Amino acid sequence: MTLENICQTVMGLPAETMKTVVDDRYTQTAKTLLDVLITRLQKFWFHSDILYHFSSLKKEESRLIKIAHEITWKVVRHRKAMLQNLPSNHGTDQEPNRLSFLDLLLDWHAKGHLSEAQVKEEVDSMLIAGYDTVATQVLYTLIVLGSLPDVQQKVYSELQEVFGSHSAVTKEGLSKLVYLDAVVKEVMRMYPTIGALDRRIDQDINTAFILIWGIHRHPCWGDDAHHFDPQRWLQRRVPADLGAYAAFGLGRRVCIGRSYAYLSMKTTIVHILRRYQVKANLPNLELKFDLLTKPVCGHHISLELRDK
Repeated sequence: MTLENICQTVMGLPAETMKTVVDDRYTQTAKTLLDVLITRLQKFWFHSDILYHFSSLKKEESRLIKIAHEITWKVVRHRKAMLQNLPSNHGTDQEPNRLSFLDLLLDWHAKGHLSEAQVKEEVDSMLIAGYDTVATQVLYTLIVLGSLPDVQQKVYSELQEVFGSHSAVTKEGLSKLVYLDAVVKEVMRMYPTIGALDRRIDQDINTAFILIWGIHRHPCWGDDAHHFDPQRWLQRRVPADLGAYAAFGLGRRVCIGRSYAYLSMKTTIVHILRRYQVKANLPNLELKFDLLTKPVCGHHISLELRDK
């Protein structure tokens, strides 16, 4: 679902083209590529480029990258063909909001600012980095909501007040869901999908890993740093230092899809909660770190239809 969302919004692809442009191979390829990368990180002999080049793992990586690039190129070609068939006034100053991210990339390519390879690299980044992280963060939010009925009820009451049972979910309405916003931020503090950042340093040491999991539980968050409490965001009981919250990264390399991710997560949760009551068991949650922080097995979630 999150992959389809990105393809329709960021890439500008119609829903009916999903199965022909981006299919299930993409999600499996992306997952296996991450597994390959983790395997290389864990086995020190693969840190040598020479040894890795002659390994079967490198051959598997090359095969997967080829598949991912084929799908990415299919996305770019399909959108280019669509744009060629659009009216000549598409994307003018009168219609700025109709441009997707891929439309902007293609426009920059046409003006000579980006090469074709750079356009495909940006599409790769958006697809791979965007869909799985959002999906995993929604998963954690549902686990927390399903384990804390009082918090779930407050979220449900708020979205009923703003949207009711049948109104369309709008960007303006989402901005009014202040409690849901606090819940999402607190979930991302407690269970960040990206567990660590790496930075290249030019003094003393070459590379440093910044553990987001540890930053989000630092004593600067207070004595209850290990306790889930959305009210800390509403009551402004958060550290003054902006570096204490790094769910979307830090500094100049902060995630460019931050606003999109928030909107996507909140929209998804609204649609789920207005139809279903979520039940989960947070104490059963076991996590593993393989670039993304994910459950070891199972999601411990059940859904029950709400009464009409």
